[in-house]
Amino acid sequence: MTLIVFLKHYRVKGTGIEQDPARARLSMKVLDKLGLSDDIAVINGNHLSLNSTDFINPDTGTRALMIAAQAEPKKEILDHLLKVVPLGCRISCRIYEKGLMKLLNMGFLLDLPEGFEEQKIQPEPPTYNTVVFLEKKGNCSRNLETLINYSCLT
Repeated sequence: MTLIVFLKHYRVKGTGIEQDPARARLSMKVLDKLGLSDDIAVINGNHLSLNSTDFINPDTGTRALMIAAQAEPKKEILDHLLKVVPLGCRISCRIYEKGLMKLLNMGFLLDLPEGFEEQKIQPEPPTYNTVVFLEKKGNCSRNLETLINYSCLT
């Protein structure tokens, strides 16, 4: 849903990665019915099955990626993405820094690999997940600010 919102409001094309084949097929079917499959792709796989041509094609303008809150191991995912995404690629994810989910997600290293600019939006109860926006260094962070401002509004 967030990729659809980013596309509709900011013309940010994106790619979703889903490990469950049934969910990936359903997502692709929904995007096709909505006429969005040229701008949003869904790949059945995980972070290790990706390379730069699989999910981010500079010719199509796809420049955003979201990591699910439950996707693990986050450090491994981010290390791999840093290798394959182009400069300026935007990544968002949710992490748990408060509440019960923090105890269940203690394995996440909050220090990001070198190479990302980071912005966090801290939660306000009853929400306990922090939204983290990342951008691979080397691009103007104005686009990152746009995504952060959008998140603050929703």
